[in-house]
Amino acid sequence: AWHGPVLYIVMALIATVFLRLSSSLLGVWQTFQFTTIAKDAVYRLRRDLLTRLGRISMAEYETLGSGAVSSHFVTDMQAIDQFLGVSISKFVIAVLTLIGVSSVLLWMNWQLALFILFMNPVVIWFTLLVGKHVKELKTRENRAFEVFQSALTETLDGIQQIRAANRERHYLLRVIDHAREVRDSGTAYEWKSDAATRMSFLIFLAGFEVFRAVSMLLVVF
Repeated sequence: AWHGPVLYIVMALIATVFLRLSSSLLGVWQTFQFTTIAKDAVYRLRRDLLTRLGRISMAEYETLGSGAVSSHFVTDMQAIDQFLGVSISKFVIAVLTLIGVSSVLLWMNWQLALFILFMNPVVIWFTLLVGKHVKELKTRENRAFEVFQSALTETLDGIQQIRAANRERHYLLRVIDHAREVRDSGTAYEWKSDAATRMSFLIFLAGFEVFRAVSMLLVVF
């Protein structure tokens, strides 16, 4: 009967490899679907904006500036693309995962399932609080990039007159200052948004550890 344990181990190995392969294929399919949706949505937005661009007055265009207009087409659209392709996909997958895990936990251990379900609103509440601050940081980054692009476009458009007046150093230093602001605002957004994500996950793990400690104490006493 030596083949009994061997058969079980081999079958478990095959099942595990199959599940991991299925997970990878479904992950690729998920990325493809959400990327396609995000790119198509951004394309439609750009198309509508370009159509509207032909109807705005020259006075309004001069007020905004070519740098600000191009920033809306590039930077803002890129932010929307990332939000649709990454954030929305993670949200949908997280909701589906929560439903599946909750169903299994309710079947296995309803106390643990209820605790996790009650902990999720706390994590979401904390994430929303931090998300407001992260949103402000992203707005500052986009605004800094818009100012930088406007200054750069203005300098490049008038480079001949600027050189004729021997003022290129002044204008280039101004563009460099705006580039420094883009660097600082981008750096602040990246590390603070990552810190917010990690803190939200840490709160969830801390709650789970508290539940496990309480369970051990109940067993002891």
